[in-house]
Amino acid sequence: NVDSVYGFKLDEIDKTTDGYIRGSNAIYGKTGNVVREINSFIIHAKYSYKNKYTISAFVNFDMMEEGNHVDAKEIFPSVALNWDISKEQWLSSVKNLSELSLYANWGLTGNYPLNSLSNDLYAERLLSNEREYEKTIYISNLANHNLKHEEAEELNLGLRVNVFQDRLLINTNYYFKENRNLIINRAIPYYYGGGFYIGNFGRMRHKGFELTIEAYPVETDKFTWNTIFGYSSDKQRVMEIFYGQDTLLFRKSEILIPDFYISVDAQIGDIVGYKYQGLWTEEDEELQ
Repeated sequence: NVDSVYGFKLDEIDKTTDGYIRGSNAIYGKTGNVVREINSFIIHAKYSYKNKYTISAFVNFDMMEEGNHVDAKEIFPSVALNWDISKEQWLSSVKNLSELSLYANWGLTGNYPLNSLSNDLYAERLLSNEREYEKTIYISNLANHNLKHEEAEELNLGLRVNVFQDRLLINTNYYFKENRNLIINRAIPYYYGGGFYIGNFGRMRHKGFELTIEAYPVETDKFTWNTIFGYSSDKQRVMEIFYGQDTLLFRKSEILIPDFYISVDAQIGDIVGYKYQGLWTEEDEELQ
C-alpha cells in the first residue's frame, strides 16, 4: 500500500503515466490514474516568561498533488496564550492556590478526504443477459477537480484553577467553531450512470461551553477517592448551503443513517414533518 509518496516509481509507473497505484482507501476501482503525493512542513515556537506568561505558535504547511488535476497548497496557523495569575506578586499571599490561568487559543485546521479527488474511478459489476453473467465496468466515483479543503476555525477562551495541591481542579472553556467547505459523499442518479462523487456542501457554526471539575476528597498511600464532574453544551447552526440551495437531503445510502434534511439557519437533527390538513373527500374533488 502506498499512502504518501514523493518521487515514487514502481514498475516504471509514476504519477505522470496512465498507471494506477492503490493507496489507503485510494480507491476501490480497477483502473485509473491516481498517485497521491502529500508533503507537510510544521513549525512550532513557544516562549514562556517565568512560567507566568506563555505564548505558543504553530504553523502547518500542506502540499498535495494527485493525478494531473489536483495541486493544492494550504497553510494552517494556530496560536495559544496563557496567563497564570497565581504567580503574580499580588496573589502570593493566597494559600493553597497552585494555578489560576486564563487562556485563549485560536487556530485553523483542514483535511482532504481519503479517497480519490482528481480522476474518475471504475469498478466491475456482473450483469446478466438472460443466458450468462458478463463483467461490466462503470464509474464508481466521479472526479471533482474543484474540491476544496475542508477547513475548521476555532476559538477557545478558558479558565483553569488548581487548589489544595492538586486536590481540586476546575477547568472552564467557551468555544466558537466554524466548519467551512464541508465534504460529503453524494450519490449520482442512475439516469446519469450511478456511482458517487465527493463535493463541498456548505458551512456550519458551533458555540458551546464546557466545565470539568475533578476532586480528590480522600488520598492516602492505601486508598484514593477520585470524583470527576463534567458538563457541556453545544449549539450548532447551518450557516450556508452551496449551489444556491436552502435545503439539502441526505440519503441513508450516502451516510449510513436514516434519511434526513438540513436547512439554512437550522440545526442538524431538527425533525421535519407535515401539517395535517384532514382527509381528501368527494366534496373536495367536486370543488376542483
